[in-house]
Parts: sequence; C-alpha cells; structure tokens
Amino acid sequence: MEREKQSNEIRPRYCRYKGMIHFLKYVVLIHSFILGSIISILVKILSN
Repeated sequence: MEREKQSNEIRPRYCRYKGMIHFLKYVVLIHSFILGSIISILVKILSN
C-alpha cells in the first residue's frame, strides 16, 4: 500500500516537470529563431 501511494505522489510531479521541459523547449526554439533573424538582419546591414 505504501509503495503504491508513493508512486502516485511522484507521477503528477513528473508530469509537471515534463510540461515545463516541453515549454522550455518551445521558448528556446522561439528565442533561437528570433536571434537568428536579428543576426541575419545585422549581417545584411553590415555587408551593405
């Protein structure tokens, strides 16, 4: 009984971390995309 209770307590916390990791992945992707576009614009300005 005790072991079952522990696993049930751990599961929602794991799901929450999984969701946070998923969210962080999207944040990193968006930031890298924005940074990439800014860098390309700067390169265009500097090359002109």
